[in-house]
Amino acid sequence: MLKERIEKESDFIYCPRLGNSLKKFVNTHSNGVDDERICKVLLINQKELDEIFESAIKKIRKKLNIVIDE
Repeated sequence: MLKERIEKESDFIYCPRLGNSLKKFVNTHSNGVDDERICKVLLINQKELDEIFESAIKKIRKKLNIVIDE
């Protein structure tokens, strides 16, 4: 149920201390947080987080027409 809310509601994360609000979490941690904390509030593991980051990087590169030889 929590994972479903995280996936479907744009402002929901698992952080009861901040009212489960992504907006409050970002405002509270304006300098960022480590991967472990991100995984905890999104209820995912490190592998899933790495996949999300990689997907985001690929989308940004595509929008900016950046080609990386692999």
